[in-house]
Amino acid sequence: MSWNQDPEGVKLVVNGNAKVVMPSDNFTETVKKMAKDAGLKTFRVIVDGNEIENPGDAPADFNGVTVVKIEPYDEAGQE
Repeated sequence: MSWNQDPEGVKLVVNGNAKVVMPSDNFTETVKKMAKDAGLKTFRVIVDGNEIENPGDAPADFNGVTVVKIEPYDEAGQE
């Protein structure tokens, strides 16, 4: 088995593309910027497998977080 050293930081995945952010980065600002750069207007944020439904519930930074996924929000069929 080979050993890999993950880059220092938190893995942030946008539309399947992984990026690394620092644990001290502002969570909300970073997520919004990454989503905007990916062309997403409406999106879902999943932190370590748990969706954050309201921006007000987001952590201040990425400390203690392993993986954040930003996914397009499919509005079809939603009420």
